[in-house]
Amino acid sequence: RDVELFFVLPRIVMLLFAVDPECRRAEMVRNLLPHRFQPSTSSSGAPVVARQSVELEAFSRKATEALAQLGAPNGYRREGAWRFLLQRAVFGARIAEGATPSVVRVTEDLMRDLECWSLELQRNCPQDWNQCSEVLVHCIAGRSSTRASSKFQV
Repeated sequence: RDVELFFVLPRIVMLLFAVDPECRRAEMVRNLLPHRFQPSTSSSGAPVVARQSVELEAFSRKATEALAQLGAPNGYRREGAWRFLLQRAVFGARIAEGATPSVVRVTEDLMRDLECWSLELQRNCPQDWNQCSEVLVHCIAGRSSTRASSKFQV
């Protein structure tokens, strides 16, 4: 079970980012994939939030379009479409069983891209990702990040 969580966690992070790249959680992705953001400045020369790379923008656009395509035409509201994508990212293709061919096509196309981004998130700087995922797991489990202190003995 724990191993599965470490495959699923980066998918969730990247899917959350893709559907709302301006949210507060986006800073985590900016820190883990800094090469995918281009610094920009305002007309006064002051630094502003870094812009996404063309590839990351395309992924975000694809996720947003998938939500729209899975939405109203297929009887889902945005929340239902989001839940469907999230469940697909977590539980795999069996979630899409019984879905229409167009839903499967849109979903699987997005999931292929999501898997690439999730691997990049994990592999770009594995130490940073491991620390980040440890914090996320602690948050999910509801455990405190403080460890019991023990006296070191040799």
